[in-house]
Amino acid sequence: MTTLIRRRAHCVLLAAAGVLASHAVLASGISIPQGASINSGAGTVVGMGCGDLTVEGSYTQLGNAGLGNMSQLALVNGGRFTAGTGTVALSGLLDVSNGTFSAGSSTVAMVPVATGCAGGGQGQIKGGPHFYNWQVSGTAVSLPVAQQVIVTHGLDLKNAQLRGTAAVVTSTLASKAGTLEPIKPPDNTQAWLAYTGTATPAISSVGVDGVQSIGAWLAADQTNQISGGTAINWFARATLPDPGPVDPVDPGGDGGSGNGGGTASAHPVPTLGAGGLLALSAALGGLAALRRRHTGR
Repeated sequence: MTTLIRRRAHCVLLAAAGVLASHAVLASGISIPQGASINSGAGTVVGMGCGDLTVEGSYTQLGNAGLGNMSQLALVNGGRFTAGTGTVALSGLLDVSNGTFSAGSSTVAMVPVATGCAGGGQGQIKGGPHFYNWQVSGTAVSLPVAQQVIVTHGLDLKNAQLRGTAAVVTSTLASKAGTLEPIKPPDNTQAWLAYTGTATPAISSVGVDGVQSIGAWLAADQTNQISGGTAINWFARATLPDPGPVDPVDPGGDGGSGNGGGTASAHPVPTLGAGGLLALSAALGGLAALRRRHTGR
């Protein structure tokens, strides 16, 4: 059955290779075997009809060619996918762990399952792809732990959930007081998302659990939509207080008046040696005897 599907897909796509024009081409469950090389023409959007695209050979989108309504894209046995400047839209698995994904200046959109398509409706990434533009809208996506998913140009996350691992992480801040909470270094129990673009990410209504932002604080003015989710370098970035310089002579900062804030300066308590204590004892004894004589008159 697999061989039949491969042959059918191979023949259909080879016939269309290089000449796919402005009309959508529907396909379902396509597998490109090793040695096959498929090019989709500029301006073409190949509708996958809820099916999967498995690439062992190579698939190249020329210019702004695109793929839509796809369940999963898997690169196997060294398969190569070149995205060009178009869009790749899928609802399920993107597996680049055993192949080469060349993003070009494309947009990879991870979206809910299309109407009429079967499937679980959750996206997943395997391997560490580099995206030019990455969009997640209205769905949840699972990212690989301790691997970087890198976005180099545009990041668009709306009404979405990103999940890695639910491990709870504690960390110690090392920062000068009065500065924004620093970016924490990578934690190996988390999935990693590295955004390196210069444009401000478009982020709204996003939940994060176990996905650490690497190198940038992504949504410091927003609230995590996954209650209790572990979201390092994402939400509610704090400003650490600056206590100001401390005067070693007057640590309380009140000029010695005792009315200012802070901690009052400490002063040593005087003490007497053995000789001083004997002299003080004799003086007190003499004073007591003098008082008794005065009382007896």
